[in-house]
Amino acid sequence: KVHVIVSESCRSFGDCIRDIDAKGLIRSDFVLLEPGIVGNIKLLPIIKKHSEICKFDKGAAMTLILQEAGLGQRGRCAFEELLLVSTSNKRVLLHQKLGLSKEKKIQLPLEMLTDNASVNIYHNLKDTHIAVCSASVLPLFSDNFDFQTKDDFVRGLLMNEEILGSTIYWHQIKGSQYAAAVTNWRMYQSVSRDIVHRWLYPLVPDMGISSQERNYIHLQNNIYRSKDVQVTQSSSLIEDVIIGRGSSVGDDTKITRSIIGEFVDIGENVNVTDSFIFSNTIIRNNAVITNSVIGPKCEVRSGCTVTNASVLGRGVVLPENTIISNNLIQSE
Repeated sequence: KVHVIVSESCRSFGDCIRDIDAKGLIRSDFVLLEPGIVGNIKLLPIIKKHSEICKFDKGAAMTLILQEAGLGQRGRCAFEELLLVSTSNKRVLLHQKLGLSKEKKIQLPLEMLTDNASVNIYHNLKDTHIAVCSASVLPLFSDNFDFQTKDDFVRGLLMNEEILGSTIYWHQIKGSQYAAAVTNWRMYQSVSRDIVHRWLYPLVPDMGISSQERNYIHLQNNIYRSKDVQVTQSSSLIEDVIIGRGSSVGDDTKITRSIIGEFVDIGENVNVTDSFIFSNTIIRNNAVITNSVIGPKCEVRSGCTVTNASVLGRGVVLPENTIISNNLIQSE
């Protein structure tokens, strides 16, 4: 069963947690997923492990789920995570997002090293934005109104562990398991690329809802085409391309490392590189689109150039031969 709860008084993540606590909706362990999650993690073993930890540590509040950011996923995380943990039980002693810190040096409290027989330091991790929580997380948010985000909660518990009497643990996922949150355009691009490269298998474009409804054909060089896409023989789909149903590609057009939505009409001699074109959009002849986002129901007329991280909002119409560079354009 899925219960959708709406509250007009919530203005932050922390307010939502406090509202859930006030309504008494959750009184046991739960999985916390922040907005925009995409993943294929097997959560049940992690939940069971968290329950086992709670039997030995009554103050265990949360198990963070982090992913190894290896060379194959270089640049996939918005901020590098630093973690100092106890080797014996995986209890988190220090958690810091290095991308948010302007300091070149990291200060480690001496007692963290002297009070633990062995510690590990990790800096090759990224946040999956998923955590397994004990029921105590809700009242902790209610008692501390300065907790507005999950990061506030983790930082507050680690800084005031003796006062609040709560601890944080962590779990690392490796191999074929994957999770990330789409929180900005950079992460939207990164997650989209990971989907194209099949990091989220079995959540891949050609998976389909069922064996009878597999709309995409998977071709060489990570090309995904809907079955009814019209592509001329002189056009080129080079690599890492998804084209949705009802779309068409004209003569001498080149598309690479881009995602094309449904019912998109792309004309002749068009060059699309490292970009996203949303549904029901028209790209006229001789247009050039690089490193940009074209919103739904837009029209980019002949000879236009959209480049350098530009974003066109819904319904934007660009006159012929317009050049847009590093700009956000919205329709009236």
